[in-house]
Amino acid sequence: MIGLKQKLLFQSRQASTDISYDHKTIQEVFLHTIYQGLGTKHAGLRQRLRPLISTSQVTDEEILRQVMKIISDENEHQRRLGQPPRQKATQAHSAKVETGDGNNNDKSQDTASDNKKLQTIQ
Repeated sequence: MIGLKQKLLFQSRQASTDISYDHKTIQEVFLHTIYQGLGTKHAGLRQRLRPLISTSQVTDEEILRQVMKIISDENEHQRRLGQPPRQKATQAHSAKVETGDGNNNDKSQDTASDNKKLQTIQ
């Protein structure tokens, strides 16, 4: 982006050019493009750059210096936080057992046994 800005400035200074842009206009369009070009992924960078690029007197070097500082700060912040531990997905399956003998006492014993197994797994 800075290279394109420099080409426009150079071409505007040439006498043989039909189109001439004012330095202030080029700078304002450049700053607007930088600000608008930062998407939602870089919202933090965009917020922190806003005060700097709100003035048309800022130099390209100041913008680059600030961007590098912000990125460095964010990288250090992420490094210090570390990657959050990933939680494993836990699945539980149950099955209903029906017996034809009609003995309810066996069913309740099976259920109690299953509950004990489930508690030891947790």
